[in-house]
Amino acid sequence: LTSSSSSSSMSSSSSSIGVRRHRRCPRCDARVANARAAVCAECGCAVDEDARLGTEARRSLAEYPSSSSYDDDDDDDDTGLRRQALAVDGLPDFDSGPPMDGSEYLRRVAYEARQMPNVMRAHVIDERAYTSVTESASTHSVVRDDEAHLAPPIWATPQREWTRRTVGDFSDLRVRITRTLAMRDSAHNSCAYPANHDRRGWQTLCESEHYPPLSAVLALDAVTCAYLLRHVSSKLHKFGYEYSASDADTDSISEITRLTRWFFAFSARVDLPLDADTSASIRSAMKGAARARMLTTSEHDPAIPHLNLAIAIGGDYFKQWKSSAVAIAE
Repeated sequence: LTSSSSSSSMSSSSSSIGVRRHRRCPRCDARVANARAAVCAECGCAVDEDARLGTEARRSLAEYPSSSSYDDDDDDDDTGLRRQALAVDGLPDFDSGPPMDGSEYLRRVAYEARQMPNVMRAHVIDERAYTSVTESASTHSVVRDDEAHLAPPIWATPQREWTRRTVGDFSDLRVRITRTLAMRDSAHNSCAYPANHDRRGWQTLCESEHYPPLSAVLALDAVTCAYLLRHVSSKLHKFGYEYSASDADTDSISEITRLTRWFFAFSARVDLPLDADTSASIRSAMKGAARARMLTTSEHDPAIPHLNLAIAIGGDYFKQWKSSAVAIAE
């Protein structure tokens, strides 16, 4: 029994040794002749499991390989920036339509990544086209300066002292309104005006009233006031780009007067700092007002004072437009 067991163990060990002598590299499929070899002599790949784990551990430590390593082996997708972060098994099924789960999506991403080379090269750009674009950009500005493009004529340019005084008076008005709101009871809102959530009712009030009542401005909350300021600003922008001084009539002058008065009223009530949408709407209103002012034909145009007032508030106070005021000549 002893001899038979020993012989069987010897045969099993010899058979196992024989199997190990004919191992193949899992990477290049080369035969590993040496039974004790842990690394393939052809490609350097780890053959044993323990050696493979050790090799992967050494690879994981090299997070930033040297520049020469990128040129040594272009087919090694397991190192560098192209290392796969989320491991998935199997091949993608492109015939099934859009991916139905995350695993299928990752399979497709990994498949597409394997099709890409390690180094991407762009085609040579035509230098003549590049030169023409450069010359065009140097001749014509890519970003137009709205303030310079919509600069007022000399007869519509306000004086710097008038602008400074107007902005100072407007700032004092905002302080007085803030103090009045602080002392005012929140339940004191008049029933003559729409509720704060009734924005369509406030829009109708703005279109019907040419003189904004102070009580109406005080009845507004901060959110509704900012909304109405954006609404009036959009109307002012649209009117400025539809305005024509040569075809201006009484209705046009009445409309620009009404819009600038409500713009002034809501600007005096709106809370600071302005949100991004309100700031953008004020700047759009400045573009419309500046364009309407640019189209005026004489200093006697009745729209000039109202347009200059709106631009002084939106530009010099809210800083949404570059000032075009000039100093008084000595």
